[in-house]
Amino acid sequence: MEDTIPIHADHVTSVKLALNIDNLLNRQYFPKGFSNTDYYGNTYLSVLEGMPRFVFGSVMVKF
Repeated sequence: MEDTIPIHADHVTSVKLALNIDNLLNRQYFPKGFSNTDYYGNTYLSVLEGMPRFVFGSVMVKF
């Protein structure tokens, strides 16, 4: 979600607001899986667990 607000001030031309949300429902997920081999030659599977809910906001001001 992103919005730009025009500003009519002396030095500021616009303000841009952004809000990002990842994993909104906070579900457990596995974005990547791979097989690997240990020192003795045994093959095993590994998975990477996804990040929990994450909210990030930003403000950009143009002069």
